[in-house]
Amino acid sequence: MLSDKKIIENLNLTGNFLEASMFSEIANHDHYIATAEWPFSTSNFNGTADIIALNHHVQFEEPLVFFIIECKKANKDHKVWVFDRCSGNRDITHPFLRFAPNGSRVYTDRTGYLLPLMGINRVEDAPLYNKGYELRETDGNLNRNDSERIHKALTQANRAFVALAETDVTKIFKVSKATFEVREILFVPLVITNATIKVLNYSSEKIDKNKGEIDVEHITTEERDFILYDFPLSSELQVSGNHNSEVIYPYKRPTFIVRADKAIELMQAISSAAEY
Repeated sequence: MLSDKKIIENLNLTGNFLEASMFSEIANHDHYIATAEWPFSTSNFNGTADIIALNHHVQFEEPLVFFIIECKKANKDHKVWVFDRCSGNRDITHPFLRFAPNGSRVYTDRTGYLLPLMGINRVEDAPLYNKGYELRETDGNLNRNDSERIHKALTQANRAFVALAETDVTKIFKVSKATFEVREILFVPLVITNATIKVLNYSSEKIDKNKGEIDVEHITTEERDFILYDFPLSSELQVSGNHNSEVIYPYKRPTFIVRADKAIELMQAISSAAEY
């Protein structure tokens, strides 16, 4: 007979308990209502979102925030997620999506990037990255057999984002439609993980172009509670919206990745800053 111990040992290898823990914390928080395993379907894909959460504890006319959450338990042997960025001062900062009270989609450049509660008061100071790697905690070896773990989590969150953008959100929760009639709604995709999040700090001038490598003395890592990932969007993940009097289809979407123990704090900071 299969023992309880063996059952739990195997279930601990899945993301079930991380998702259960996060859902309980969010759903029982005074500021949020949440639903788990929200099913979605579009013309291009279908699936389930781990958690959809709404910040409902806001002042009248203040923006609402829908969090589209994917929980991703790190591989037990590869629990360090390391992020890098390749960008220049002429790169486009891709906007966040809002829904106006009349239902129109509007892209805004500031909302989502400015997080005063987290010490981020300028868009250019936002921790924006576009490359991610999963490494083994014991010796730093790259997890080559599961290198798409981060990308898959980001993809799932953004698929659910598209589905939610095509949904009548007033029907997801038992909330009066009047709640939505005078408020803008901000959509925020979010990946919650138990992994350690680190970022790379270095000057590209220190890279040896002949080797394609950099000496360890010229690079440092820094642990972070969260980052923004500039996630590239295939055509089926792009959502149109108005931006400065024209319709755009952003080809990247800023997506938060946060440590599980800091998720509520980040959600509170995003909700607080939604009026920007």
